[in-house]
Amino acid sequence: MVTPTDLSHLGPAQQEIAGRSDEERMRYILSDRWVPYRVAQLVEERFRFLIDFPKRSRMPCLLVSGDPGMGKSLMAEKFIRDYPVSFNEGTGATIRPALHIEMPDEPTPQAIREELLGALGAPAGKSDNRTVARLVESVGCRLLFIDEVNKIGDVGPKQQTLCLTALRTLHNSLKIPLVALGTPGADIAIRLDPALAERFEVLGLPHWGSNEDLRDLLLRVSAVLPLRRPSEMGTPRFRRLLIDATSGVTSRIFRLLETVAIAAIRTGQERIDEDSLSDDKLLLPLVSMVRNRRPKAMA
Repeated sequence: MVTPTDLSHLGPAQQEIAGRSDEERMRYILSDRWVPYRVAQLVEERFRFLIDFPKRSRMPCLLVSGDPGMGKSLMAEKFIRDYPVSFNEGTGATIRPALHIEMPDEPTPQAIREELLGALGAPAGKSDNRTVARLVESVGCRLLFIDEVNKIGDVGPKQQTLCLTALRTLHNSLKIPLVALGTPGADIAIRLDPALAERFEVLGLPHWGSNEDLRDLLLRVSAVLPLRRPSEMGTPRFRRLLIDATSGVTSRIFRLLETVAIAAIRTGQERIDEDSLSDDKLLLPLVSMVRNRRPKAMA
């Protein structure tokens, strides 16, 4: 256990971790964690608005649209963790406030219902909307996330019509808000059914730019990476280098920061700065490769 002198740049929990071995700190950096940022907080506020929405004949829906890696699924998973499964001892019922399913690769009405049955822990089999709705109601579900809704656009017109009709009628039966998650183009697929599209609001997840939002994110990240010296990630040049290397995609930003943080531990630098992103020895994830960088040959 190392006892660095000044760790005021870290949060209380990370100050303790910063005194651990290099291996422990690197494992911590690579472990799952949630770092809040402005857009994610706006999305979470909307989710909370929907899960607490009072019952009425036509419940609202939301489409969260963004490129792969922008954090749509992670936002839904984090929200569901905030509303965990519980057990009602009085009724003997398992309560699931929010459910998350993925649009099947071959989206058909029955396949969508089977996905829901699987999320409920019910046996697969032929079912209708009414049966599924009763099961959803029995677990106290108040919000349903449907991921990868853009898959609707990958099938033929006839199957698209059947799938969209199934979503609309399922929504009628469930009487809870739906949150659809998908890549750009998901909105086009949903608009093919005007009656369904009327129920949706759209919230887009933009790519990051070299702005105050990114500066705030980097300040938050620097406080949770257990490096023993303060990092300098707030400069305009650092932000530009980061955006150039990641195209402003959220998952790439976090992966690259993890990579340079681990490099800082291994080299003993114990901080991240502009040179961290300019290092010729830096191995970038494939999706972070930019035009002026070529894959490195193994020595």
